[in-house]
Amino acid sequence: MTTLTETGHSFGFLVSEAAGTRSREVLTIGRSQTILAGQVLAHIPTDTGAVTVGAGAFTGTGNGTCTLADPAYGAGVQEGTYIVRLIEGSSNGGNWEVRRPDGTIDGYAVVGTKYAGQVQFTIADGATDFSNAAQWTILVTIANAANAGKWVAFSQDGTDGSEVAAAIAGTDVTTGANADGSVVAIVRDAEVNGAELVWPSDIEAGEITAAIAQLAAVGIIAR
Repeated sequence: MTTLTETGHSFGFLVSEAAGTRSREVLTIGRSQTILAGQVLAHIPTDTGAVTVGAGAFTGTGNGTCTLADPAYGAGVQEGTYIVRLIEGSSNGGNWEVRRPDGTIDGYAVVGTKYAGQVQFTIADGATDFSNAAQWTILVTIANAANAGKWVAFSQDGTDGSEVAAAIAGTDVTTGANADGSVVAIVRDAEVNGAELVWPSDIEAGEITAAIAQLAAVGIIAR
């Protein structure tokens, strides 16, 4: 006798959803993805790739140094130019205001003490004291991760946003190396059959529990 195995079918995992189409959205699936109906999805934010902090460029009077720390950036680092401006000069010292690319103040640095904000560095005094016009500009660039701004299969081992479960694909879709795709997915206000969700092959029970909690946070409840 031939054994027939039923595979997942469109929205077969769905127990209930909100009225109309409120639970559904059409999502752009990133490249090189094989998505099945019931696959748990994650969104890759923009500007989540490699962070590069350039050496400080100095203008003004003084011959001290600004040495980047390792790592040279901290949590919440922004893309753009940080301005480190002297606000109080002194003999063999000085206090500096650190301003973020969005114009807000990140904090205040002191000569000879490591500054640990969104950018991280140490200013050292030189033979010529800094003048009140002294400042460094530090350029930060953030490369977009692969598939930035798009949706991919959830991966519990991801570090680019793919580790945050946030939707469930309603149908199958396969994308190529050079082309995106789209799929109708459940993104909010729904109940689903947890036994019919599609996970990575190497996921562990505790990781599934954590991901189900992430889905619940956006209103998708696994039963």
